[in-house]
Amino acid sequence: MYRFLKALAGLALTTAAIAEPLSIVEMTDSATVREAYHVLEQQRSDVNDWMVALTEVPAPPFGESPRAANIASKFAELPGLEISIDDVGNVLALRPGAPDAAIVVIAAHMDTVFPAGTEIDVAVSDNVFAAPGVGDNTRGVAMLYALMRAVTLAQIETEKAILFVATVGEEGLGDLRGTKHLLASPLAERFDALIAIDGSNPNLIVSTAVGSRRFRVTIRGSGGHSWGDFGHANPHHALASIITQFTANADAVLAAQPSKGSYSVGRIGGGTAVNAIPFESWMEVDMRSADPVLLVALETAFRQSVVAAIDVANQRRVGGQALSVDLVSVGARPAGSTPLDSLLIRRALTIWRSLGLEPVLTASSTDANAAMAVGLPAVTISRGGISVGAHGLQESWTDHDTLRSEQAALLLLLMMSDARQVQR
Repeated sequence: MYRFLKALAGLALTTAAIAEPLSIVEMTDSATVREAYHVLEQQRSDVNDWMVALTEVPAPPFGESPRAANIASKFAELPGLEISIDDVGNVLALRPGAPDAAIVVIAAHMDTVFPAGTEIDVAVSDNVFAAPGVGDNTRGVAMLYALMRAVTLAQIETEKAILFVATVGEEGLGDLRGTKHLLASPLAERFDALIAIDGSNPNLIVSTAVGSRRFRVTIRGSGGHSWGDFGHANPHHALASIITQFTANADAVLAAQPSKGSYSVGRIGGGTAVNAIPFESWMEVDMRSADPVLLVALETAFRQSVVAAIDVANQRRVGGQALSVDLVSVGARPAGSTPLDSLLIRRALTIWRSLGLEPVLTASSTDANAAMAVGLPAVTISRGGISVGAHGLQESWTDHDTLRSEQAALLLLLMMSDARQVQR
């Protein structure tokens, strides 16, 4: 489908007015790209000021709409873009290319891990910006805007259209709902590649998607008094048995596989008092691997551990109701990868080296997962600068050597969207 659409885009191109795609050398020597570089450098202070203001607009999981409105308003300041907010809250800014051309997507997630009510007040000192969510990923959205503004003000023409997207639902239990929705939209038939902005290390290029399976387990029983009803099946005890058995079973699975995997109990709760047998206990579990086979094996081990522990708990009970268990999927991030010989990877490696970066292909869990899973070439690249303490209340982002990461992102975006010089 993608090759067919690209062929259509090529047929629709008016070659009399537009020259062939630029090489990296030609592109960096181009007056329009040099102007884009100048814009990136000159707008630094203004972009950082907006980043501070945006950071202070809360964007908890499933509560991103105030930040989306701010972003849409900022995007709308630039001419020539079609701005919209879709059904799940993604902010889209489409920059048209040739008629019916393919589309290159560049995205950064707007949501943060911090719940509603978290105090967010950005402190700034010597190019260090400190606040929850300032780096991950408010800076990513700021970089998205910086690139959008540079391409627009430098009046760079591209054959392919460019879709700038600030996505929702990347963090926590968002389950990539923003990117998944985008890839299920009618517009996705024209998508040619996806570049996600996330992460700090400027050398890293995420080309492999670490998939995940996330479950919420809820165990219910009759509860009771810790003395008078002793012998009733205890949901907390059963939950502890699940964790113990799963730890052993998952370790055995990982030991038998060459691929890397992980598992974690991230949240746990339930109960009413220290002297009461709880009537309910719950936990949320995360399993990860870039290997789909290993991911299935971990999930199987988990499900078996749940069944076995509940059976034992019910066999041991003396009185009261038997325990029941609900096992609900709360997240399924697909694993996948972009082929190493793909045009996207080859161009990224060349661009990174041309700027003096040392590219390293790596694996992570980002918005790019959803694209890789459907066969759309995708990578995740750095937001630039130095991020410290992501997902913590002491998070900070330092504006250091940021321009080089922006230049790398700009060149990759322009190469993938076939930037061209207009014949005058």
